[in-house]
Amino acid sequence: MNVWYNTRKILKTLMPCCLCLSMQHFFAGSLAEIVRAQAHCPIILNATDFGTTGTVIDQPGYYKLCDNVQFTSGNVTAIDIRSSYVTIDMNTKAIYGAGLDSGITVTTSVHDVVIKDGIISGFDVYGIFVDSGSYKITMKNMNINNATCTSAIVLNGLSGSPVYESLIDHCKVNAITSNEPIMQCYYCNDIKINASCFNNNICGNSAPFPGIYVVYIESSDKCKFYHCTFNDNEPTSGSYFLQSVYCLTVSSFEFLDCRFNNNTSSNRLFGIYLQESKGTSIRECTFANNQSEWEYYAIYDDIGSESDKFCSCVITNNKVSADSNHVAVYGIYVFGGETATENCYIKDCLITKNTAITSGASRDATSVGIYLGSSSSYHFVGNCTIIDHRATAGAGGNAVGIGINNNSTNSVFQQCRVYGNLTYGIYNSVGAIIVGCDSAYNGTNYGGGIGFVPNSTGVTKLGDNVTNVQKFENVDISV
Repeated sequence: MNVWYNTRKILKTLMPCCLCLSMQHFFAGSLAEIVRAQAHCPIILNATDFGTTGTVIDQPGYYKLCDNVQFTSGNVTAIDIRSSYVTIDMNTKAIYGAGLDSGITVTTSVHDVVIKDGIISGFDVYGIFVDSGSYKITMKNMNINNATCTSAIVLNGLSGSPVYESLIDHCKVNAITSNEPIMQCYYCNDIKINASCFNNNICGNSAPFPGIYVVYIESSDKCKFYHCTFNDNEPTSGSYFLQSVYCLTVSSFEFLDCRFNNNTSSNRLFGIYLQESKGTSIRECTFANNQSEWEYYAIYDDIGSESDKFCSCVITNNKVSADSNHVAVYGIYVFGGETATENCYIKDCLITKNTAITSGASRDATSVGIYLGSSSSYHFVGNCTIIDHRATAGAGGNAVGIGINNNSTNSVFQQCRVYGNLTYGIYNSVGAIIVGCDSAYNGTNYGGGIGFVPNSTGVTKLGDNVTNVQKFENVDISV
């Protein structure tokens, strides 16, 4: 769409609006105010405006799609946004079809762009791509689906030129088959993803990514996921692991009231994976009914993370089952490694009924509610309830079910209830402060590890109650 044609179209559609505005207000108003006024008489986009090569938006304005747009051949971008102060109102219409390279692209360093109320389907590369330096980009009520593609959403910030102050609101990213992460975010600041769904996707593997991801985030700050779902996803191949959300070198992230349920993998399976995270908060999230054939981790806090908080989360009914593998399931797993992970705060979490089963000869099965690694320190675990971690090993293998397995140093456990776990309630191999914890009805009630007695106060230590473990079988935990 050339500049002159676009300008004529803007002037034509603005004329009725001018009748509603005084000339003084019209010329004194900001571009943003003009665009809002245009909502009453938008610039119309018909299917004929797209042709076979798509359309370029290089002038501010409120654009309204009035036809479904079908592409049948050619590698094209349906809408290429090159101007600030643009609203694309898709008006419940769809852009789809074979040969569609990308649905909508937002070029570098534009701002105040809204993309709303539509469907993008059947694209080959990107559903929506936002380039570096762009800000105040809003995607609202968008359904991005049914594509075999590179990625559905990409926020492509660069070092020194991030994508920032943007919103993804009430969007659905479903039924995508991709060899790269379904959503990618690089160098993003102050991004909010609200009430959006990333469900029923099939994730593949390609360089440079070492595994499979639904959402991949790198070198970003202050991003928020509120009320989102990451359900029913799986890898394209049994040899690939799956991570719902992977965060590398991030700070001040928030996850609130998100759901990570019913995901499957024949390899490792992760809910939220944090690496070099500083100050991430995961609150009121649920990780339930996920299944793997090797290992499962609801929350994995990795090398160099610090001051992350996991509060009021429910981790329940996750299962790892295989005929031959050593299998393991973990609720919250804090790892140290070359750079220590420190100062994790875990409070008010319910972690229950997570099970590991293998039938392979000499294969081990491990189920742990909270695991704190040896290269980590100064953690706090308070007011958590950890119930009924079970494991079944193959012939000649070891079965371990532990509520809290602590290998960290200088950590504190306070007012936790640890019941009905197969082998230990609290297994503590190093010094710790344990205050007012109730560890009852476990196969072995309190593990002191290599004969070491921790510095503990107010620890409830009951006798062996193996015969009473079954009382926890029918604990009703709603999700």
